[in-house]
Amino acid sequence: MNVSVKNLGNGIKNVKINDPKTYNSLSFATLKSLLKTFKKLDKDNSTKVIILEGVGKGFSAGHNLKEVRSLKKRSKYLKLFNLCSKVMLQIVEGRKPVIAKIHGAAYAAGCQLVASCDLAYSTNEATFATPG
Repeated sequence: MNVSVKNLGNGIKNVKINDPKTYNSLSFATLKSLLKTFKKLDKDNSTKVIILEGVGKGFSAGHNLKEVRSLKKRSKYLKLFNLCSKVMLQIVEGRKPVIAKIHGAAYAAGCQLVASCDLAYSTNEATFATPG
């Protein structure tokens, strides 16, 4: 599973993007898991705050470029980017505050994911970048 949830006690839930081989890229599978997880935690009365982080060397490299390059139809691109937007809107519009815990890189859509959170804190070594 690309996303895991751990109860830290006192209403705090830790959501981890767990795909270090792809630098926690935001693939279809990861985005679906994140959306399902955030919706579930938003409805959970015992959850008061959510901490979001990446496993391994960094937070997230953004979209999985191998997956993106393999998409042959425009409709598939739209599906991927709409799903990513839904995840970010769920964070923004959800009732539970989401704190991004960043180490290493937060690039492209990974950086946008951080920006969707209510609060972000990072190590001194964290780097942030978006294309363009």
